[in-house]
Amino acid sequence: YVPEHFLERPHYQHSTLFTHVKVTPDEMERISIILAKEINALDGPNAVIVPMGGFSHHDRPGGAIEDPRLRDICADTLDAHLEHTSLIRLDAHLFDPSVTEAITTALADLSS
Repeated sequence: YVPEHFLERPHYQHSTLFTHVKVTPDEMERISIILAKEINALDGPNAVIVPMGGFSHHDRPGGAIEDPRLRDICADTLDAHLEHTSLIRLDAHLFDPSVTEAITTALADLSS
């Protein structure tokens, strides 16, 4: 069940269990601050990779919730609030093979 006021926003049904609803800029900033706080509390090596070409299947050109501004807000907010974590911005969509390559490279760098 998705409350009616959320269905007034751009959205799409991912499956019978999940409907993705586009967040507002304020919500993206708040979510990113919460995420940064959680990452700051980690005690092991870590990195954050932000795929600036899109975060989901429909966050891409022509997608139902596509919005480059929200990705910028996320990356800028994380960058401003992360204390000891490197932020890697990739000019690629989440599903692009270069994102997987960046993740495996970051993991290898963190483990060496």
